[in-house]
Amino acid sequence: MFCTPHRGRRAWFEFYSHRTSIERLFSVLKGHLSMDRLTKRGIDKAFTDIMICLITYLTGTLVQLKTSSLANVA
Repeated sequence: MFCTPHRGRRAWFEFYSHRTSIERLFSVLKGHLSMDRLTKRGIDKAFTDIMICLITYLTGTLVQLKTSSLANVA
């Protein structure tokens, strides 16, 4: 009910519009990179697991971009 920026304002709509992309990222991380099953206890170990998932996601994205740019050149 009380949030910053206030609901109904233009800044809130701009901020909220980014929610769908974040939800898609979480879906990929949970569904394909096993982020939904963290088996280690402790914030440091969980942080390490999540960072490994994010690095794996970014590496896969870079590989896809590289192969698609090579396919466009050929």
